[in-house]
Amino acid sequence: MNVRIDALKDLVTRFDNNITAYKDGKNAYNEHSCRIEYIDPFLQLLGWDVPNKAGLAPQYREVIAENYSNKTDRPDYSLTLRGVTKLFVEAKKPSVDIDTESAPAMQARKYGWNAKHKISILTNFEYFIIYDTTTVPKETDDCRVSRYRCYLLMCDKEVIEV
Repeated sequence: MNVRIDALKDLVTRFDNNITAYKDGKNAYNEHSCRIEYIDPFLQLLGWDVPNKAGLAPQYREVIAENYSNKTDRPDYSLTLRGVTKLFVEAKKPSVDIDTESAPAMQARKYGWNAKHKISILTNFEYFIIYDTTTVPKETDDCRVSRYRCYLLMCDKEVIEV
């Protein structure tokens, strides 16, 4: 079997085995931990050079991970090709229900819209949601507005589209 598929299954299984703790809002499991343990490795499995193993100059890195702390910040990840940002990935901690809450979707959509990108991605690792960012985001939009695809990562099944 493909090494990347096996690694993805291992990653998803490890997440699924601890999902109750990760989703408990009282737990200290935060977005940063989710990014380091799951989202970074996931992006790497998709072929993105998150740690910059190629040693590219800062302006040419494939993945620029932002580390800001307030709501007016930039996206968590900017995915680039030859120094040009192509799309954003917005990360949330697993206790944030990105499948039903509108605020995270609005945030991801606004980032993409403002940058004139065609898509943005929102993930808490449990879900991987792709948004069409060619339509103007409105504060009254439901989280399903402009949702192009929503994937649920589960260990007992293949990655499934919901």
